[in-house]
Amino acid sequence: MRSSQSSRLAALLSLFGGIAACSSSSASSPTGGIDGGGSSGGDSSSGSGSGSGTSGSSGSSGTSSGSSSGTDAGHGALVLATLVDNGDGTLSDAANGLMWEKDGMAGPLDASTVRQHCGVTGYPDVTIHGKTGWRVPTVDEVRTLVVGCPASAIGGACVSPPAASSAQCTGCGAKDSAATCYMAPNGFVLPCDPAWAGLVGVEVDFSSGSIIQHIDTGTRGGTMHCVRALP
Repeated sequence: MRSSQSSRLAALLSLFGGIAACSSSSASSPTGGIDGGGSSGGDSSSGSGSGSGTSGSSGSSGTSSGSSSGTDAGHGALVLATLVDNGDGTLSDAANGLMWEKDGMAGPLDASTVRQHCGVTGYPDVTIHGKTGWRVPTVDEVRTLVVGCPASAIGGACVSPPAASSAQCTGCGAKDSAATCYMAPNGFVLPCDPAWAGLVGVEVDFSSGSIIQHIDTGTRGGTMHCVRALP
């Protein structure tokens, strides 16, 4: 009798032990899942933070670069110049962020002379009217000074630099009066003189509105007006 009872008790204890083991195993499994999710969630959060930071950094960098580029270059898209005489031999063009040498260097000029006058790369920096940082203007920068001749003005049909036979670059008729030449108001000392532009031998002639490309050798007339960025 006692043996039978002992057997039953042992069986019950064994059964309860199995149930407890299953319960313990079942409880440990969800805990592991939650921890895994928490770890994954942490990675996700970290990834999101990192992504957000990158995006913010990229946006900031893009904005800064765009602003810097526009400010440092002096212009994004060039427009008609608005010249103000600074009374010190220079002209300011706030519309394009440029400062011009008002009097310039009169010809005869050659490529080496204009490079040296403006202190471009390969030549010592120069001081003109108490200022440094000068350079030779681009063709389009000189074209911002053209008024009254739409094809040659900035954005006009003449292509820069022009082909030697380009009909769009032949100008709008000769003029010989400072009051009628194709120079923006408050312009150069000699407003009808041709002005050198670029390093490829281009002249913008304010007496006719023509833009002429020369071979970058030899000497010729005209005036070299250096340009610099507005401070």
